[in-house]
Amino acid sequence: MTNPFNDPAAERSNKRVLSTARRQAAERDARLEETERELRLAKQDIDNPRPEFWEADLARFRAAKAAHAAARVGLPAERPIGTPISELSGRPGQPGYERFRDIAASWGYD
Repeated sequence: MTNPFNDPAAERSNKRVLSTARRQAAERDARLEETERELRLAKQDIDNPRPEFWEADLARFRAAKAAHAAARVGLPAERPIGTPISELSGRPGQPGYERFRDIAASWGYD
């Protein structure tokens, strides 16, 4: 009968398990360091807001949103999308009634 504490196969298996555990711990540590770095940067932005960057981001977002919406409906990006409610009327004979009917018809109403 062999001594289980001197079994070479068990020793190799234990070394593999230990190696895997060390690698997984190193990966966890790396992810934790990355998360901590991201949190430090986020806190730095919160503590020292830079509105000029926010305004630029907001302008880029609005331009991209308008271009995307225009492309979806086949309009040039410069043209505003939609009709202001102040230019519509639900009363026959009033300015904006024909546009109101066109919009209603596009939604399947009479």
